[in-house]
Amino acid sequence: MSRAARFTPVLALLIGVTLGVWILFGPTYTSCTVTAAPGQPEAQECHAENLATAQGGDLFPAPLLWIAAWSFAPALAVIGTRTGSRTSALVLTAAAFAIDAMSIISMGGGFVYALGVAPLLLLTLVLIARDDVDSARAALG
Repeated sequence: MSRAARFTPVLALLIGVTLGVWILFGPTYTSCTVTAAPGQPEAQECHAENLATAQGGDLFPAPLLWIAAWSFAPALAVIGTRTGSRTSALVLTAAAFAIDAMSIISMGGGFVYALGVAPLLLLTLVLIARDDVDSARAALG
């Protein structure tokens, strides 16, 4: 298996975990409060907060499970490319790609996985398949 086929899922995993941490703990949400008092104009105060603070006790099971799945799915591709078997590499990478590609349905931050992580996993699938074709050509002479 080529170095590129082994490196690309590692990059996807790093990006996935970084996105997961950013979505959970980064200032990705805005919370506003409106105060109204008799005879006074309404006052609106907004501030940035993270998903963990915004959702509080409603963070588990969703969206925490989805974010964890999308963040750590590339680990399947990393394991697959390290096994030495092209079949297991293709199967595990395809599973990782399917998990991250499904993130496109999320109207929150999930589409970022589909745009940032899934293409790297698709590239990994292409590199694994290309390695298989290159080895077959070499065997034929």
